[in-house]
Amino acid sequence: MNNYKHYLGKKVRVNALGKSVGFSCDTVTLTKVHVGTGSRPSWYTDYQNYVIYLDQFNPFSLTKDELEKSRDSLMTEVSEVNTKLNWMTETGNKEYDEDEFKAWGVLGIIDSSDSKINKAKAIAKLIKGE
Repeated sequence: MNNYKHYLGKKVRVNALGKSVGFSCDTVTLTKVHVGTGSRPSWYTDYQNYVIYLDQFNPFSLTKDELEKSRDSLMTEVSEVNTKLNWMTETGNKEYDEDEFKAWGVLGIIDSSDSKINKAKAIAKLIKGE
């Protein structure tokens, strides 16, 4: 049996057959797989929640820019997780608490030698989760 879940979350290119059945876009992201009894596999898409079949799309190749953007996003996420882990280590907390983490961040900003306006901007940014 094929691993149809492999395509979940993937961006694919709609081929001519897909266009002939109503897709007016070039690419879609597959959001949910459906394999019914005796039926061919299909996926829900991010395009008006349409369903697409295996013979209506081709795997989508990514450009270097798209891969770099994905990498940068993942690196930012890893950095954020590392900051939270460092907080847990420094404070001795066994569980992550968003409010305590933000308060800890505010204290670090207050203790910095930055100007009041820069401190205020940094605290606002922290509270907004940016």
